[in-house]
Amino acid sequence: MRYLNLKLKKKKLIKKSGPYFFGKKNFSRFDKQVVKNKFSNYSRNQYMHTLFSWNNDKSFKKIFKKLIRLRDSLLNIKSKNHIFKHGKNKFINIPKVLHYPNGGFLSKHVDFNYNNDSNFIVVASKKGDHYDKGGLSYELKKRYIDIEKFLKVGDIVCNHRLIKHGVKKVKAKKNQIGRFSLVLSMHKL
Repeated sequence: MRYLNLKLKKKKLIKKSGPYFFGKKNFSRFDKQVVKNKFSNYSRNQYMHTLFSWNNDKSFKKIFKKLIRLRDSLLNIKSKNHIFKHGKNKFINIPKVLHYPNGGFLSKHVDFNYNNDSNFIVVASKKGDHYDKGGLSYELKKRYIDIEKFLKVGDIVCNHRLIKHGVKKVKAKKNQIGRFSLVLSMHKL
């Protein structure tokens, strides 16, 4: 995990990434903003590092390949190329590393919109070891429940796009690195 933290800190951060498209270069950004669209309004405080499969960056490539195979088998997708069909639409994969440092969060939201589909999350840090409080949470029966106590590093969580979820504010001590996750999203072209 120390290697992951040091490697990601060296990347140049941008403020806005623009639209997703096939052939886009990898980018890293620090999000501290409010996102508003017709589906959801939410705010976030996180680092995001994209690792598009068509670029030469080999970071986490094996993990994302396995995650894509899992997603494809669960959703009955055939994605042998970088652009693939799901239903009647064409999509690309958006593999990314998310880092929630001390004070990082992602407010409650749903992922449903016309450009995205399912998200698959690989847990890459452990509550208690890498951060003290906060973490992945879901709204169920009007209660916002932190599920991190049920998760281990390497576990995979699939978000249903209509269930509200987020990351409760992460609290990390001086010797802790914060919360990390690997996320595979789909983006409609």
